[in-house]
Amino acid sequence: MDQELLRTSVEYLFKQGLTVYIKQSKHEFGKRGDPADLLIQDKFGADSVIEVYGIPQDLDLGLLMSLKMLLERCVGSVDKVKDEQRLLAQLISNMGSADSDPKSVAESMQVELLKTVGADAAAFFLFEETNPDRLICISAKGGAEGKIEGKEIPIEGSLAGLAYQTNQPILIADTISHPKHYHGFDIYYKTENIVAIPIKGKYKILGVVELVNKPKGFSIEDLVLLTQLASTAGIILENAIVQHQFEVLLEDALAALVEALNSRTKGAQQHSQRVRELSTKLGKCLGLDGEELKSLGLAALIFDVGKIGVSDKILNKTSSLTPEEYEEVKKHVFHGAEILSQVEEIPQQVIDAVLHHHERWNGGGYPEGLSKTEIPLFARIIGIADVFCALTEDRPYRRAMAKAEAMDYTKRESGRLFDPDLVRCLEEVERG
Repeated sequence: MDQELLRTSVEYLFKQGLTVYIKQSKHEFGKRGDPADLLIQDKFGADSVIEVYGIPQDLDLGLLMSLKMLLERCVGSVDKVKDEQRLLAQLISNMGSADSDPKSVAESMQVELLKTVGADAAAFFLFEETNPDRLICISAKGGAEGKIEGKEIPIEGSLAGLAYQTNQPILIADTISHPKHYHGFDIYYKTENIVAIPIKGKYKILGVVELVNKPKGFSIEDLVLLTQLASTAGIILENAIVQHQFEVLLEDALAALVEALNSRTKGAQQHSQRVRELSTKLGKCLGLDGEELKSLGLAALIFDVGKIGVSDKILNKTSSLTPEEYEEVKKHVFHGAEILSQVEEIPQQVIDAVLHHHERWNGGGYPEGLSKTEIPLFARIIGIADVFCALTEDRPYRRAMAKAEAMDYTKRESGRLFDPDLVRCLEEVERG
């Protein structure tokens, strides 16, 4: 509550011979039983209530309404703080629920900031140390959305760059005439007014968010509020960047391990990459997206990592495996799940996919003989992708099948070895 405004208001009321009592209450807005009493409550029904007693019956109505408006201004200052707190909580909630990659977090942040100030468009520019003279647009909403993502702007010759360099928010009412306005995007969208806010992490500036073209122009209040919200958004974004960098390093390390493993098996080079590409397409066909699709891609890349525990002699054998050798091969799913379970950051559904990708729809697979939807979805997807890709690759013991022939095989085994829905998706994917 604005204490100075409240003090002034109370002094004024005292001079009128009135009694002012401030208490915590949950009364509804309205008059009390005595028509000479006046109850003021903020519009959100919050607990701060000012009650005024002892108003004389002959008090001028105009003065009475002036007092009411004065007190409502006091309560309005509380409302403003509560509004900001609500916006901040909403921003944290929505950004926290976004996918963990920086682009998704930036998109969520832009949506919330646009709603907050009623601007027409927004763009987020990220600083990358590999390109220290420029900022790259990783997300845009409204305006030039779909046209400037992935494009760069110079730090020295742009308003976003100015905000980045000075580490200060800026508000420009007439953007076109400003000497720092970057004209490279004018062909996509005309910028009339702009707010550019630096997004700060714990130790450095991560980038800049621009909000563009508010119909009646941005206010100082907009600038202050957006700066407050951006401060919290920066922490969330920094966490997403660190997490993304770790995931990239982890995936690169696992990919190198899988590539080394594939190099031991004649004819299997690039097999995991092909399985990953096909699995991702099948996942999209089923409606997977975001984090699920990313986890599926990782699982499909490393699904055979457990073969590191199987001898080259068995992996490259051109004749039929003996029962003992086949039992040895079957252990690779346990080896893979065990290896991946040591890495805390790998999702459980990825580990489950590695363990169960040799289960079959009719329960005839291994290691547990699961059937139908008992088999984890990722394992079902990778299972059919693995077989289809293997059939269409040259191996030491046979030539590759044509895709049409491999497709005929999977259709014949629909409902026996493979999930019928996935067979239909495979047909759709192969038709293009």
